[in-house]
Amino acid sequence: MKVLLVEDDLPLAHFLEKALCSEAYLVEILSQYQELEDFIRTPYFQPDLAIFDRILGAQDSLSLLKKFQEKLPLTRILFLSVLGSPDEKARALEEGADDYMSKPYSLRELIARIRALHRRANGHSPQYLKHLGNLEVDLLNHVVKIEGQRIPLSAKEFKILTVLMEQEGAMLNRYQILDRVWEVGKDLESNVVEATMHNLRKILRESGATASVLSKRGCGYWISKQ
Repeated sequence: MKVLLVEDDLPLAHFLEKALCSEAYLVEILSQYQELEDFIRTPYFQPDLAIFDRILGAQDSLSLLKKFQEKLPLTRILFLSVLGSPDEKARALEEGADDYMSKPYSLRELIARIRALHRRANGHSPQYLKHLGNLEVDLLNHVVKIEGQRIPLSAKEFKILTVLMEQEGAMLNRYQILDRVWEVGKDLESNVVEATMHNLRKILRESGATASVLSKRGCGYWISKQ
């Protein structure tokens, strides 16, 4: 699932990004009201969920809600705010927000609400079930199956598989994978991508998957049906 996180408190934004990435979500951060306006004007991707901090600097992101929904009608929107009165919550929900949480909040509850919003948006439709050959990846429940049999993967192996499945056939280099699966700039000189990819490829091969992770030396990795 792709998440747009709009939060002007950068330490909090990066904390939330790390938590969401651990759930195998792909996260894009915007930290200013103007950045959100620019994104609405020219969205460069379609997020499944947008998480809005209500107050960005001295401005209220709620004022951009209708424009956002006109441009990205399929994106669910969750507000996080220190403005937690019943009237403020009601106003946001009446104007089209899908959910509203007051700060401070529990990270566990936030993740649960995100999952609930995604279920409401997709039900049990194939939008969050990715198939390639006999390989099935359930992006919502974080389950991988081959011919109906559940295949255990580590968190990082699952996240790499998710990234590859989301962009089936596209080649991603190691820096793109590091950026999406690990923290930006981390382990740039190590073989962490190669080692994790090796384990993933071995698991898929030994489990009888008819999809495999391919690579071109010095270029990158992609997933394809055999």
